[in-house]
Amino acid sequence: QRGNKGSFYVRYTLDGKVNWRSLRTEDRHLARRAAIAVEDELNNPTPKAPKRQALDTLYPAYEKLRGQDIAASTMKSYRSPWNVYLRTTRCKYLEDVTPRSLIAYRSALLERGLKCSTANRYLVALTVVANVLHKAGDIPHNPFKDPPLFNSITTKRDAKPPIWFKGEEAKKLLYAAWQHDEDEGNYHPSMFLAFSLALYLGLRVGEVLFARWDWADTPNDELGTFTIPAVDHWESSDEKGRWTPKSRGRQIPIPQPLKESLLIHRPKDRHGYIVYPYHEPYTNQGIPRRADILKNRNKEVFKMAGLYNVTRNNAVYHPTFHSLRHTFASEALNKSIDPIVVMEWMGHTSLDILRIYGHINTQRTEINQLYS
Repeated sequence: QRGNKGSFYVRYTLDGKVNWRSLRTEDRHLARRAAIAVEDELNNPTPKAPKRQALDTLYPAYEKLRGQDIAASTMKSYRSPWNVYLRTTRCKYLEDVTPRSLIAYRSALLERGLKCSTANRYLVALTVVANVLHKAGDIPHNPFKDPPLFNSITTKRDAKPPIWFKGEEAKKLLYAAWQHDEDEGNYHPSMFLAFSLALYLGLRVGEVLFARWDWADTPNDELGTFTIPAVDHWESSDEKGRWTPKSRGRQIPIPQPLKESLLIHRPKDRHGYIVYPYHEPYTNQGIPRRADILKNRNKEVFKMAGLYNVTRNNAVYHPTFHSLRHTFASEALNKSIDPIVVMEWMGHTSLDILRIYGHINTQRTEINQLYS
């Protein structure tokens, strides 16, 4: 039909509603062709292209989810893997994320100087973030599923070996622990006893915290024995159930220096904890106060001894309390004690685990006695 202004228009009914569309021409023949095109469009509608979702729009949702649904150890320890991915791959839309872009992202991380294990954590963080966004309904699918991670052999190759201390360094640590207790004004030398139990008996952190006086049998004329009970959860865990490692029951002979220290500071009733016996309350995170003190203050002992930055194999290491357990295993093996016996003292199930803890000195003078 021709309108008032001379141009043709077409009238049609769609879904029960009358619609009008201008054909934008005053020529009858052109209007007829345009009307036929409109009829074909209505009978055979072309599907609309789905709206592409930009990755930039997902960043606010990512920031909102950080620290809530994602573990702090996965995300907060690193810079934003999402931002790094956008910068390195230049992918703008969700549909652009392909396995090839993930491989390019992994290569870019290595070029930035990151280790293989850190690159794996970046890739896993992307997967976790996208999975949470998918469950929240922000994205239709998880494009970062099954990331190209490095295998365990590659990640272990670039990892630093654990640190251990030599004999003279262990003596410095014991002296520094004693000095630390004196500076703190502690009536009970808990830090000194904690370092002594770890260096002389090779106890774990949890075993040091829950070690009791009745575990130590210290006769005057014989070698003492330290007995660790074989239970999954010790009674000292109380209602919290934390800081209770599963330990194999074992007996460890007490060396004479540790025996003398235990005899001096042992209470008359032989009950209670050896380390920090007067700190029973729990922190806000449910961790025993004794564990919180030992965890936060053992670094001060390493600094007082001048062993907080230790150089091994042209690399600088920061030791932890667990390094004392490596020191015990290394010293025992270097003193030519049977590895089977050391394995029983450490509570290991196989010699393969002991091989991780024992750092043997290969420069031995006993080689001069061969064939003599």
